[in-house]
Amino acid sequence: MALDAKLTLALERFTLVGPTYVLHTAVDTAPAKTDPAQLFNSLLICLNTISQPDYLARVCTRDDLELYSEVVAAPATPYEFHLIKLHASGIQTFMGSILVGDDIIITPVPALWNYIGGAVPFMARVLVVGGTGTDYVLADTAFPAYANGVTYAITEHSVPGNIRASGVDGVACRHNPNSALYCRTLEDYTCFTDILEAIDKLEAVRAQALGLVKTFERTEAEFVGSDVELFT
Repeated sequence: MALDAKLTLALERFTLVGPTYVLHTAVDTAPAKTDPAQLFNSLLICLNTISQPDYLARVCTRDDLELYSEVVAAPATPYEFHLIKLHASGIQTFMGSILVGDDIIITPVPALWNYIGGAVPFMARVLVVGGTGTDYVLADTAFPAYANGVTYAITEHSVPGNIRASGVDGVACRHNPNSALYCRTLEDYTCFTDILEAIDKLEAVRAQALGLVKTFERTEAEFVGSDVELFT
């Protein structure tokens, strides 16, 4: 008998100044809403590059569920795919003076972060220092979403006025130590500057979610058997 699979997505749509059209997609992991648990991390994210932010590539196919790694709950070293990486040229320049436990301050926060309801300013502490020749630190608190061009400062925790590094070119993104192209997660914010692209993505997500559930229900029980059939 075929599995009665269920996938429930919350699809929030809103606009920000720009205009920027934002699609917030989230899997409802309540047992009565999404089942089996393999469907929880069924949003396939194309990970950021130097010139491109994270974005929702698609709702996974069944093959995607096997092929791509999922974001696992913290704590999980090496914190792969967690939204905790802050990189910038100033961090690389002053890497030698940054210490674990230093404060990370981002202000003003990006418009999307403000909409989500994150603290203003955003504050965290340095969890991992990238090391010599690198341009990043990892924060102990996840950023609300991807953002580039953020204004940041890293300051000594015990002496707040002592700035280790600062700048206006910070990029807050997922930590991707193995340079993966995609990851699977259960929540995403993707931004568009074209309303037609935003609507097309919304409709594609709806169709892909239905397709995933239908293919997940396919079993050999639907094929195995013996019949005598008349075709005229």
